[in-house]
Parts: sequence; structure tokens; C-alpha cells
Amino acid sequence: MRHSTRAAESDNNSDSGTDVPDVFSDDRNDNSSDSGSEANSDNDGFDNSDADSIIDDGEAQEFSAEHYLQEAECFDVSRLRQKRYSPRTQEKLDKAREYWECMIRWNAFTGWQTRRRQCDRRWGKKGRKSPGIKYKSSLETFWKWWHLVYKAEIGQGLSKDTTVKILDVLAIIAEEKKLRLGRRPKATMYIEDVAEFARVLLSTTEMTFECGWLRVQVLLYCQLAAITGSRPGALLNLRYRDLLLTLIRDPEGGRPRLFVYLTPEFTKTFLGEKEPNTFPIPEIIFDPSLVLSPHVFLLGMLFRIKAFKSFSTNGPVLDCPENLYAVGVLGGLGQQELKLKDEILNQFVFCQAVCEADGFRIALEEQLTDGFLRYRMRRGGEITGFEQVTKPY
Repeated sequence: MRHSTRAAESDNNSDSGTDVPDVFSDDRNDNSSDSGSEANSDNDGFDNSDADSIIDDGEAQEFSAEHYLQEAECFDVSRLRQKRYSPRTQEKLDKAREYWECMIRWNAFTGWQTRRRQCDRRWGKKGRKSPGIKYKSSLETFWKWWHLVYKAEIGQGLSKDTTVKILDVLAIIAEEKKLRLGRRPKATMYIEDVAEFARVLLSTTEMTFECGWLRVQVLLYCQLAAITGSRPGALLNLRYRDLLLTLIRDPEGGRPRLFVYLTPEFTKTFLGEKEPNTFPIPEIIFDPSLVLSPHVFLLGMLFRIKAFKSFSTNGPVLDCPENLYAVGVLGGLGQQELKLKDEILNQFVFCQAVCEADGFRIALEEQLTDGFLRYRMRRGGEITGFEQVTKPY
């Protein structure tokens, strides 16, 4: 091994006798820097060639400024307003617009008289009975809907002074019509209330259903709403592809446990797609009545429409309820998915029952209406004895 001069002098002047390799010498550093610069220059040349090729590819895809100006001129601005409001909000706006157009056809009503008539209104569209406005907050909400319609039609809202005067008018009308202050009370349903409500829906004869399938669906809806807290539209749009039924192996060797995984996809998607939430629902085995167990009613519906695959190459066979737990979990697996038929995956879980000549037909392709559900829940709450109106969240 070669040693540097400085290392040799240090050997002569000291007794340590330490050998220092020439990698720490000045000459060696110079050589290494030269070699390193050569290597870097080679690498730089290689990187520059790649960069040039990338730049060439990028330049080939660039467009002129006129191209983007033309795209901006051809852009359809109405596309931006298609997702501005949710369907329910748009429905409210359409009702406010229809009411205002009705007042314009009469052309004898001023803004003051229009709001006074809204408080006295007792009949709605197609002759349906309307309760009218009972709270001052409802009158203010009606004004907000009308103002949104006004801004959409005119292009700008009312001035600040006009808005202040209208609020004064609303206060005078509320005093004349003796509208209630505050808001309509909202009561919270606890799990004990849900259990009592489910028992009444299941056994009452004061409220009849055209088909037992509809009674089961209302019960299942209340159970899922209590567990997930989802909005009515999200649950009513629930489809069978949003359900995942899985048998979980019992570590103690008992029968497997059934888990239902619920993934509502229709939750506020009007502003863009959102990551769905999955709700795992375990099997309830300690409640003697099982009125809070969605498994009972959901499985009853699934076996009624024969939703499970009768044959499968990669899973168990479920052709009757007795085989639900008999199939077990395949060896070596901790869980086993229960497959549903492909033809029902896009069908509604909450559907209608259509009366035909030979009886009722379960129409999976027709969604259960929101009005039917709200009426049944309100009527069930009255039979149960709740003070407040029972309605979905």
C-alpha cells in the first residue's frame, strides 16, 4: 500500500505509528475530484439528453394560446349550474317559482299580499290539503327560497335596503297572523323509543298495509336509519350491490356469525363523488324479541326473492334458510362471503309491491316513495303515542 508524504513525516515525528491511507492526501483528493468531475460530466451528459427528449415530447403536446381562448369561448356555462343545488333543494326552488308564476298570472298581488296569502294557504297542488305556515321561521324560509329564484331569474339579488324592508314586512305579517316564534320542536328518538316503535309497526292493526312486504320494509328502514343515521334519500336509494353479507368464523368453534356491511353510495353526491362510508352491522343474538335486528327482516326479504346464488364455483350454496349456517366457512378461511345473484345487484332494496290480477308482485325495479315512508312513520308514531311527529332524519 502506498502512503502519502505527510503520512510518512507524521510517522517519523511521532511514536504512534499510525498508517494513514493516501485517500486523505491532497494529491489523492485532486485525483478523485478530477475523476469525480469526469464521472459527473458523463452523468450530466446522460441526464441532459434525457431532459432534452422529455422537453421535445412536451413541446410536441403544447397548444397555442388561441386554442385555449377558443375552448374558453366554447365552454358551456350552464354545466356549472347543473350541480349547484341538490335535487331536494332544486325541488323547493321549483315550487317557489311555480307559486310566484301563479301570483303573476293573477297580477293583482303585490309582494306584501303574496306573503300574506302564503300564510292563509290551505290547498296545495292538485287539490291536496296544505297546513299553511304556522311558524315565523317558515315564513322567513319561504322568503329565502323566493329570493334565490329572483336572483336566478334577474341575475342579481335585491338591494340591502329592500331586504331590510322585506324583513320588516315579514315581522308585521307574523304578528298579524299570530305565527309562532322559534322553530318546530325536534325530538330525539332513543334506542328504547325505536324498539317500542318497531314493536308497534310489527303488531298494530290500526294501520294496515296492502302487502306484508311493505310492513317489513318500513321496519327494516327504521332499523337501518337508527344504526347508520343516514339521510332518507341515501337509504331509499340503497341497492343490493351496496350490501355485503359475510359469515365470520367463531374462534371458539361455534356456528359462524353473520355480519352485514352496508355502504350507501347516494350521500350528497350532487357536488361530486365522495368516499362512501361502510357500516358493519353485527348479528344481534341476545335480544329475545329481535325487533332491533335488521338481520331477521333483511334475510327474510332475501330468501323471499331468492337473492342468493343457487350454485357457485367459489362459495357456498344457499337455496333455503336452513342452509344459512349449515354451509359454514370454508376450511382455512376466517370468513366467507355470501354471494347474491348478479341480476338483482342493481335493484332497489326498498321497492314497491304492485297489485296485479293474480296478486301482488314485488317490483324491485321501482323505488319506494318518500311520501309513503313518511306517512307510515308519522302514523306509526301517533299509534305509539309519541308527542312529536315521527319522521326520517
